[in-house]
Amino acid sequence: MSDALSTPDLPLVTRAQLAEAFSRLGVAPGDVVLMHSSLKSLGRMDGGADGAIDAALIAVGPAGHLLMPTHSYCYVNNDGSCAPYDPAASPSRTGLITETFRNRPGAVRSGHPTHSVTAMGPRAAWMASGHAPGGGTFSQSGPHGRYVRLNAKIVFLGATLAANTTYHAVEEWLALPYLPDAPVQVARPGRAPETFVVNRPSGHRSFYRNSGLNLPNPVTEALASRGLIRPAELNDCVLLMVMARDVIRVTTEMELESPGALLCRQDSCAFCELGRHHCVRQREATRRLGLALLAHPEMCDPSHPAAE
Repeated sequence: MSDALSTPDLPLVTRAQLAEAFSRLGVAPGDVVLMHSSLKSLGRMDGGADGAIDAALIAVGPAGHLLMPTHSYCYVNNDGSCAPYDPAASPSRTGLITETFRNRPGAVRSGHPTHSVTAMGPRAAWMASGHAPGGGTFSQSGPHGRYVRLNAKIVFLGATLAANTTYHAVEEWLALPYLPDAPVQVARPGRAPETFVVNRPSGHRSFYRNSGLNLPNPVTEALASRGLIRPAELNDCVLLMVMARDVIRVTTEMELESPGALLCRQDSCAFCELGRHHCVRQREATRRLGLALLAHPEMCDPSHPAAE
């Protein structure tokens, strides 16, 4: 049964309607958009996942770029088992829209074995490059740095900022001390898989893995209080948009002011308590990295032109 017919009691969402909702968010032809998504939030989407992708591509136009997180989390398990990462075959574990997107003709997936990004657009291959398995999980020389320098808009289609991977990019760029290393394996045709060690954004945060606790997330609240999160509605689906550079600036500023800003403040959470302790201990090193990051308008100021 098709996605459009699976819930006949809900109104049908057309590609044109969803494209218009993206436009109300502020998405315009030629934009670079990183989209986090939930197909279920749309109810009855004409064309299912493909229809949602079509609408996003209509919104950015032929000169624009659409990116999605296609994370596979191909870590080596404690018992040594692992499904080696293969960019062409490893499924995306960030939703049906992203899994459909990575299989689209013209889509280019990055080479990182846990947090790959897939891109479509005139320069998709360049957008997805620089994300080798031996490099940073959110390297500034890869897709995450590139979409920020290109002044991307981050869209949340039926998702919340709990899915905001760009928070993790800031954690890595500031070298925050609670990100452990983890082994991964990458498939090699005709040869044994190759093992690498990558930065793993594991553990608890104020914005995810809360098991229904609904903890306050100071950084998301700061973005909202400053009017930096733009909403739009389509039937029961809520769409949100925030500029990538606003996320970088606000998160960095808050980390400099309050070490461990993305960690929760539950007394019972040992991970966040220990992580904050280490953030305080390395506060001066973080300050140097943060001030250097904030000094670059192409990373922190949406009014600055796109830069490569």
